[in-house]
Amino acid sequence: MPTIDPAKSHLVEAARYALLRRLAPSISHNLTGALHPVNMMAAVLEKRIKAPSPDLALLAKSSISLTTLSDKAVGSCLDLLTWLTPKNLQQISIHAGINDAIGVMKTELSFRDISMANEAIGVSEEMPQRIFRSVFLASLIALTDAAPSPGRVVITARVTGDEIGLTINLTAVEGANTQGQFQAYREIGWDDVQLLAEAEGVSCEHKPHQVAIRYRVV
Repeated sequence: MPTIDPAKSHLVEAARYALLRRLAPSISHNLTGALHPVNMMAAVLEKRIKAPSPDLALLAKSSISLTTLSDKAVGSCLDLLTWLTPKNLQQISIHAGINDAIGVMKTELSFRDISMANEAIGVSEEMPQRIFRSVFLASLIALTDAAPSPGRVVITARVTGDEIGLTINLTAVEGANTQGQFQAYREIGWDDVQLLAEAEGVSCEHKPHQVAIRYRVV
């Protein structure tokens, strides 16, 4: 992992904290969504137990379903909690890394009528997962916060030699208008994005409707 300039270390941590605070509502929403099926199955099981003549076979089946749902919920919750304690050496395929990142923002952006498409298909290379969860995601937030709604985000990837390029393109849909921006802890600015990019050892360039991230494989 790249060494951070000691003079900027507190600024980098501030940017990471701001990003995490921005993501907190989405992470909380996803945690609730992971637990909701368990709660529903538990209610069904309770109702069947209280029946005048409980069907034991049906109760056994419901119990197995509850266990399965609980195991799945635990896995989902643990995965979401890794956003709080990321593994620095964790590698992930580019397509999966993009899906992991945009999955957290999907609900918020859908409320603003901004759709997302992951078109990084056919790229087998891997990148550190922390890059997707920091630089990439901060870039996506900064780009969409400044954009009118509705809109469409398309993410592509390209490998040239030992360099992997990720591009986030945002296109306004016909009839788009500037709505109130998402009210968060504070906005994620391009200065935050650049600090995160420097900390992760990647380059990041942005235009009004596009972000280009470059990662050199070592």
